[in-house]
Amino acid sequence: SYVVRLTNKPLEGLFCIREGKLRLFKIDDLGRNYTVGILSKKFIFRVGYPFFSLGTESVGIEALESTMISGYDAEAFNKFLVEKPDLVTQILDLVSKGKGIQEEMLETMSKMDLKTRLMYWLGQLALYHGSDVGNYVTINLKLTHEDLAHMIDASVDEIKSNLQILAKEGLIISGFMKISLKK
Repeated sequence: SYVVRLTNKPLEGLFCIREGKLRLFKIDDLGRNYTVGILSKKFIFRVGYPFFSLGTESVGIEALESTMISGYDAEAFNKFLVEKPDLVTQILDLVSKGKGIQEEMLETMSKMDLKTRLMYWLGQLALYHGSDVGNYVTINLKLTHEDLAHMIDASVDEIKSNLQILAKEGLIISGFMKISLKK
């Protein structure tokens, strides 16, 4: 994979994923990285503008597959802000609606038990990164137990235990770095 942005190497601008998938990750005090999100086609992200955040500041960004990104670097984006204020307003409106939905989702998830949060998150990953395989939807991402644990704020042992429960209930099929959800 190719690292698009490291947390210690600033990249400023507004970008859109045309094709492919990006993994957002953070690096802990021990130097280990963990996934905090997956971005795919048509997702708009920005880096380096504190007044207008899309959740990609202070994270590393890595391509999970061949990925094409287009956008404005800092200088071009500043020019765009001046030349097209009406369009920028529309973009900011879309971004704020998206952030509102994201905040609502996080609040809803905080009230769920761990198994429900895990199933919800897996469902979202399947929706955006899944492909139909018979009676299941396979998530087309290589996810570790640690990745899932960081995504829903749980321990690796809790993830393993809950994946086993979901598998016994027939809701998922879990294999090495691969998960399929029953339709």
